[in-house]
Amino acid sequence: MEWSKVCAIMGRVGDKELKALIQLAKEGWNIAFMDTDKAAAAGIKKELNDKYGIKVRIVNEVRQNEDNGSEPEDYDEYDIEGFFYNGSWEDDEDVDIYRGFLEGKYGGIDYIIESTT
Repeated sequence: MEWSKVCAIMGRVGDKELKALIQLAKEGWNIAFMDTDKAAAAGIKKELNDKYGIKVRIVNEVRQNEDNGSEPEDYDEYDIEGFFYNGSWEDDEDVDIYRGFLEGKYGGIDYIIESTT
């Protein structure tokens, strides 16, 4: 399946940003977010999957799974993808990796939500 629409959060994911991600995902958009708080991201990932059937993949999860010998989950079965990158908005390298991943996978980011939270 080929996706053409990608929305990325630039900044922390608060309630307002989460609602926007959910709405866009329901409309067929792929979604992405980045944060340093893995526990908060795990909660968002669980909510998106359990309530809305949106499978969120951690960008470096495949590499981490290869390092510990386990098999990565097959994400091809999902219609919508979500991505979480564990990183800091204050770190230019993290921001470059986040943007670069989305641009490499999809050719660009179609819609950016700039968080003020």
